[in-house]
Amino acid sequence: MAEIDRTGTVGQLTEVPSQVRTAFVTTPEFSPEWHLEMHVAVQRHVDAAVAKTFNLRVNRRGRR
Repeated sequence: MAEIDRTGTVGQLTEVPSQVRTAFVTTPEFSPEWHLEMHVAVQRHVDAAVAKTFNLRVNRRGRR
């Protein structure tokens, strides 16, 4: 539990069964591009606005 608390994910813990690691993927494990693709896919089917927070990794740099 301490490792999950420290890293925020079970993705690298080999003692956790692979089915569990696959089912419990956390936001930092997804690329920003994947987040955008998901937003686009959902927005097509929604008549109102959709808001989504992008939790980027600390070492990720934006382009301007």
